[in-house]
Amino acid sequence: MTVEELEREIVTLSAIDRVALFTRLEMLGVLDTIDAYVLESTDDSSEPEKHDTSESGPRKALARKIIDGVVEDLTKETAERRLLYNSYETEDGELCLVFEGYSTYGYGGVLCHYLPSKMVEKILAECESIFDRLSITETDPSSKETTVHHLANLEEIQGHRETFVEEIAYVATWQLLLGFPLRLSWVLEENFEESLLFAEKFQYNKLAETIYGEGLTLTGVDSVPAIKASMKKAAERRREHLTKLLAAMPELVINCQGSRHRRHKKLTTSWVS
Repeated sequence: MTVEELEREIVTLSAIDRVALFTRLEMLGVLDTIDAYVLESTDDSSEPEKHDTSESGPRKALARKIIDGVVEDLTKETAERRLLYNSYETEDGELCLVFEGYSTYGYGGVLCHYLPSKMVEKILAECESIFDRLSITETDPSSKETTVHHLANLEEIQGHRETFVEEIAYVATWQLLLGFPLRLSWVLEENFEESLLFAEKFQYNKLAETIYGEGLTLTGVDSVPAIKASMKKAAERRREHLTKLLAAMPELVINCQGSRHRRHKKLTTSWVS
């Protein structure tokens, strides 16, 4: 893989992922091989949408209600494997959840103290936007005519926006908290792999410095393949994880092997601006 090909992939990353990747590149000493514009470029679409904070008070209270409900339900559902290690309230009255994660490859374990309130408030704001954008396209099997229904305009939905938003946010928060132990195990494994990669390049640099004084030189080691492999592994793992999560939803097309539509009607969801 050429540096130019790597650059084209990097610019597709979100701003946060791009900064994390370039931090690693800098540690490996290969940052100067990539054009500066890649680091400086930003994708406005990757930035989170700004929302009106005038309702932050009620939203904060609703966020706490959702968190308490999800924690209670998850504790019951995961009693045998104990999703939560512990929980407590801070001096400010904010709920803190303690998760534990262990590597299945013997890389140790980690305890994570997480304050979910701000995240769930953001989830609520995004769910309001999701509700307002979501549409359903219905295709009549006989006439093949299609009708687009905006969720917010459906007669059955009108007047129940707050209820639907809360339900959507509950599901998102459920998945947010349920996925923490798995994500923590990923962190352990990725840090282990990156530490070995860094150690290998550091050893090479020390060797180069040592023999340089003796009039010898080493051919430069290409770090791009290792970086590419790390990015590919992370992407494939996340794709497999998301595919399993969404496989239970029959109305969603989650791969290129075919759709999962009902036989009597064809329904698809789409995001509209």
